[in-house]
Amino acid sequence: MAIPGESGADSGSGRGEIDERQISEQLLEATGALVWVLGEANEIRYVSPAFETYFGISPEAALGRSIDEFVDLEDEFPIEKTLDSVYQSPEGSSHEVEHRVQTERDSAVWFRSIVTPWEPETGCSLVISRDVTERREHRERLERFRNQFETAMFSGDLACWELNAQSGEVVFDDRKAHMLGYDPDRFEHYEDFTDLLHPDDYERAMTAMRDHYSGDAETYDVEYRIERADGSYMWVRDIGRITEQTADGEPRLVTGAVVDAAEALDDELL
Repeated sequence: MAIPGESGADSGSGRGEIDERQISEQLLEATGALVWVLGEANEIRYVSPAFETYFGISPEAALGRSIDEFVDLEDEFPIEKTLDSVYQSPEGSSHEVEHRVQTERDSAVWFRSIVTPWEPETGCSLVISRDVTERREHRERLERFRNQFETAMFSGDLACWELNAQSGEVVFDDRKAHMLGYDPDRFEHYEDFTDLLHPDDYERAMTAMRDHYSGDAETYDVEYRIERADGSYMWVRDIGRITEQTADGEPRLVTGAVVDAAEALDDELL
């Protein structure tokens, strides 16, 4: 990827170099990543085409301006600290930071940025930013939901979750993984959980969710067995409901909680 204005990089330097830059930009645009190359004073040396989508300014017009102009005021320090840390680390390794930027619509967007040395000898750095606003909002909603259930956490056997019905991504209280003996990092998609359901309970659980999606059931409410990390199965009760819909009326977010149902089942057998 050539940096505009870099010594020795011009449009006549060779067809191969031009094609490589064009291909790189097309790939970056396809992934939705926002890429910055910053100079020693944090001035913009290069930004990818996605820049205009967020800020309403062409990449060319952004050149020479400071990244501070686009970062939310409350997050300027974390960004500057991260940029400084890249070159203070022993091997100049990459650093990650979540921060807000102020878009042309005067709304804050959350980015997760990876900062890496680009030209250590000149102090330039490469920043690759991805929009994590939706995921961040999921976490905040989940935290609010979890707080509502705080009084119900009588023994640590209840855990909250939120499912993005459009993407399948699930955000959850770490208790949900710990109840089963797993590391929370093992789970990102709802199928990471459903793959652990007992074969005899799988279809019942899926039907319960489909019935709620279709409106045949007011809530998603089902009991099933799920495999623990040690290979044994645990009975749980899973309860949830649609909390947000798309413009077309389709389920967008489903929020719920899962609780250890073993004690309740034991009481029914007595």
